[in-house]
This record gives sequence, structure tokens and C-alpha cells, in this order.
Amino acid sequence: MKTEIIFLNCGNIDHLLATVNQDIRGQSIQILTQSTDNPSLFIKNLSVSGRRCAVITSGTIKNSLSDTATIPVISIATTLLDILLTLKTAKIDISEVAVIINKVFYPDYDMIIPMIRVIPFTMFIESYEELKDVTEILKKRGVKTVLGSNTVCSIVKNYGLNCISFWNENNVRKAITEAIEAVNRYYNNSDESETEDVISGTRAGTKKNFTALTKFEQILGDCSEMVSLKKYAELYAHTDSSILIQGESGTGKELFAQGIHNASKRCQKPFVPINLAAIPETLIESELFGYEGGAFSGARRNGKRGYFELAHGGTLFLDEIGDMPLPLQSRLLRVLEEGKLFRLGGETQKQIDVRIIAATNKNLTALVNQNQFRGDLLYRLNVLEINIPPLRERIEDIPLIALHFLHEFKSQATPGECHRVAHSKQLLSYSWPGNVRELRNVMERFCAIYDGTHDIDKSLEISLGHSKQFSHPALSSTIQSEYSLKEILEKNHGNRNLAAEELGISRSTLWRRMKEQNLL
Repeated sequence: MKTEIIFLNCGNIDHLLATVNQDIRGQSIQILTQSTDNPSLFIKNLSVSGRRCAVITSGTIKNSLSDTATIPVISIATTLLDILLTLKTAKIDISEVAVIINKVFYPDYDMIIPMIRVIPFTMFIESYEELKDVTEILKKRGVKTVLGSNTVCSIVKNYGLNCISFWNENNVRKAITEAIEAVNRYYNNSDESETEDVISGTRAGTKKNFTALTKFEQILGDCSEMVSLKKYAELYAHTDSSILIQGESGTGKELFAQGIHNASKRCQKPFVPINLAAIPETLIESELFGYEGGAFSGARRNGKRGYFELAHGGTLFLDEIGDMPLPLQSRLLRVLEEGKLFRLGGETQKQIDVRIIAATNKNLTALVNQNQFRGDLLYRLNVLEINIPPLRERIEDIPLIALHFLHEFKSQATPGECHRVAHSKQLLSYSWPGNVRELRNVMERFCAIYDGTHDIDKSLEISLGHSKQFSHPALSSTIQSEYSLKEILEKNHGNRNLAAEELGISRSTLWRRMKEQNLL
């Protein structure tokens, strides 16, 4: 059956779909556009039509449908960077421009835009019914052009204002890819459908949707800790033992999991990631183990395979394992020990062959002591262990990673200026509570702000401005004096565990710094 991806109330989007339609030519995928005054009724009719479909729309419309949608509904996700880049490339008088957005989708807006000082007017809306009054206010202020979503533009033009959409082809491709994956999951046909990777435009054929993209050589970091960590991870990849990856948010736990899968004998089989913190507790059991038809109210007639079955022969990545509800942990333990499972409502066991990699940013031992995590499950998962150090403990890797992101986001800085940014004291002395993910965001902001004419240090300061609000109390080794380290050790009577905890670093990092400062 053909998969239909329907863009609902997205205004004039044909120019963003032109290349995508060429890429999926010959596929069993059809992209359609539709407008309606009643999105809820439209989707309700779709759900009973028997069509295999998903809807793509704006975030504001999706939110209004969250309680009623019975088929996959995907929103086109945009970022503050998309707004800034649109403003940067548009040939308009900035003093006559206003942005209209739903504030829910841009939580950083109030913190970043005032520092950049490039947008004179911003109007926040919660529903499109407000647009008529909003445009009247803007016209009285002398505004002639509005930046907004395609949906906003399609409405605003009727009220006498020009409008430029900050949606782009990349946003649209990502939404289509997500919609295809959602359709495959929803209609329980993910391993049989012929789909297209619409992000890259390459043909997938019968290719599995669950594919690990990262290899060890793509994981950035050449400090001694990361070199050693990747070496052990590669050794672990050649076994079938369960692995527990621990590390703070943003350190790259899934990247290591993908690297392990790609270096293993299972590399041609599915890599299936599941974020246990992102799934409602009532759905985790059916998502993991699947269900038979009629197992509960609303269940599909033919039942549904769970993530364990989808990962058969490959790797199942259980992210945020510390958030798994305690009642389900015993069932997970039984499946791991027996290699068999019952679907929800099923009467026969299914044999599974799955390699488990779990990840967490929580202290599972502490959760065991608090009776919030099963000790026997922890022992079953933690056969092999990987502890990824936070970025503040490997500051020597910051320049390498920063340069990579500056190149990725096509910075307009010269090579010499990029080197200056990557090795700046501002980056090296910051504690990076969000780790590599936060560094990526800061470099993305810098590339949006710096156009080759502004003060480079000021641009970097603005890019770091939001992040500094969440600065970690730990001091980086570049600014940590011998006296302060010695003082902390003395205060803790030489107890390295207590000293490392106070500094917010690992014991191995403390030992390395003591060696560097001749304190051993």
C-alpha cells in the first residue's frame, strides 16, 4: 500500500518539496498538500479511511490535535538559528521587520535575541486566531515584513503584510523522514516497506529503518581518556555481552553505542534505539515487548511487534535505563536471562537474539540503594562498563571539537579566526554542564551571529551568554592553580575520593592533575 505524507495547512510549500519529490520518484510514497478549516475533523476522517498516511503540520496545529489525533502527526521543527539565518539572507530593511512565533517552541528566544539586538519587534501567539489583531498592531508600528512559519505567512498575507517563511528544505526533509518512520511503526510494517532516506536522497531499497550511522573514528576526542575508552569499546564490540554506558547528558552515549554496533558481527542487522524516559509509563511494556491483537482497548487488530522483536539479530539500545518503571524491570530481567518473551496478551513465547546496550546519566547504584532500581537487573546489564568523561574533564579535546562544528556550520570566520575561537580562554575555562551537545549549540550560535565583520570575541561572548547561566561549579584545569588543588586535598585530609567529588571530576582526572602539579 502506498504511504501518503500530507502537509496540512502549510501554505505554499511546493518550492520546498520540489527536490524531495524528485528524490522519492519511483517509491511507494506520495507527498500531498491539503488545507482545511477543521484539522481535527480532517484527521478523524483520515483515520477511518483505511489510507496508510501521516500528517505534517505546524507545531501550533499539532499541539491543538494532541488529544484527538489517531494517526501519526508530525510538526515541522525549526530553531532560533533558522530565524536568524533567514533574517541574515533576506534583502529587507531590518527596522521594518517583525517576527511572529509561538513562544513554546523557542524557549531561548528571550535570552538570546536581546543580546543580538537585530530584531526590533517580536509578537508571540498561541493560536492563529490572534493573527488578525497582531498584524494590525504591527502595521501601526510601521512594520512592513513579517518572519514566520509557512502557516503564519499564508494567513498574514491576507491582512496586508509581506511575509518571509523561515521554514527551509532541511526542516521539511527531516519532517518527512520522521513521518515515514512514524507510519512504519504505526502500521507495523517497518521492516517490509520500501522507503527513502529523504534527508540525503539516497535509495534505501529493503534497507532497515534502524541503522547505526556512527563509527568509532567519527567520535571526536584524542585525549588519553578518550583514546583508551574507544580502544576498550572496540574490544567490547567483538563480544555479545551486555554493556552499560554511563555519562552525563550530552557526552555522546548513543554515539558509543552505535560505534560498538558497527564494529560488531551484528553490524548488518538492526540497531534499535529506545529512550525510556520519552515513552509514557503506560506504553513502555507494549513498546518493548509488543502485543497481540485485541490485547487491550485500542490495540491494532493484527497486533504489533515490540522493539525486542524489531531488534532481532541486532542491537537494542536502552537509553535512560534509570527511568524504567520498577514494576517493568523484573520482566525486562526475565527476557534478558531467558532470551524469550511473551507479547502483551500473548500465549506463546518468542525466541529473540538481541545484544543489549543500556545507557544512563544517573547513579544506578544509588538508585538500587534507594529501592528504585533492581540490583539483579543492574548486575545483568553491567557485564561490561563504559564511563564517558564529561567535557570539563577533557578540555584538551575542546579545540578539536569546536573546529569540527565550526566547519559543519560553515562559519564565515577565516581559518585563523576559527583557530582563535576554538582555542579561546572563553571556551577552555567554561565548565560545559551540557558537554559536547552544549558546545555544538554554542558553535552553531556563533556561526549564525558572526558574519566576518563583527568583533569576534564579542560574538563568541554572546554565543556563550545563555550557556553561562548554567555553569558548573567545577574549575577547569586551565585556571585551577596548584595552590587550590593542594588546598582542597589538605582540606579533605588527602582523601582523593572526597577531593574529586568536591571538584566535580573523576578520580583518574584528579590523579592526572596531581601528577602534572607534582603533588603525588
